[in-house]
Amino acid sequence: QSTNSIFYLYLLISGFFAAGAMIVPGISGSFLLLVLGTYNTIIQAISSFNFLILGTVALGAILGILIFTKIINILLKKCPSHTYYGILGLIFGSILIIWPGLSLNLSGALSILFCVLGIFIINKFH
Repeated sequence: QSTNSIFYLYLLISGFFAAGAMIVPGISGSFLLLVLGTYNTIIQAISSFNFLILGTVALGAILGILIFTKIINILLKKCPSHTYYGILGLIFGSILIIWPGLSLNLSGALSILFCVLGIFIINKFH
């Protein structure tokens, strides 16, 4: 009985953090579920219509959305530049992981240079 309770608590927490991750750019909620080891359980629950598991994850996701949006809202009001830079860091950091074939050789350096150049051009003409 206690292992069953711990399992559902873990699913609730997984849903909580996955939803929070989906709010913040640069973090994948699905990837976080994979890291937490609950992705396959949730996919199987969807295919078998296991509403107990789905409801537990959904409750965690609703709580995660409500709490993480509140936290981000507070951070944006109290220290907006730090929050924006933190979010940008997550976005730019995730590019290095998800961009296929990006390496820090001449080709990779040119790609980064053109990315920065594009950002500069957009800001110059905005």
